[in-house]
Amino acid sequence: MTIANLLGGQVAIVTGGASGLGLATASLRRARREGGRGRRRQLMPEGMKPDIHSVTAEGERVVFEFEGNGTLVSGEPYGNQYCMVFIMRDGRIRQVNEYFCTILADQKLWPLVEGLTL
Repeated sequence: MTIANLLGGQVAIVTGGASGLGLATASLRRARREGGRGRRRQLMPEGMKPDIHSVTAEGERVVFEFEGNGTLVSGEPYGNQYCMVFIMRDGRIRQVNEYFCTILADQKLWPLVEGLTL
């Protein structure tokens, strides 16, 4: 079972920060839902490999702390720290709150995102 299989019909995905990438992430996620992983794979063709540090579950909340690493389409390595809070209802994900270093993402990912057609 993948996270995509657990997504409910109406899922709110909230990305913290007001950086360019933080604001564009909603468009990237919408494109991912509508068109598969193609757009994200344009940034990181081999995908991001998570190194999970902790998982905590309490009530409707499941929290993952992890470091995500991958190689950008430019060949440059990318690594960031993430905290994702999943709100579950009836066995489905209803909301995802995503937190990460938006400064690093802006420096490394935003120049690549600007070139994508969303």
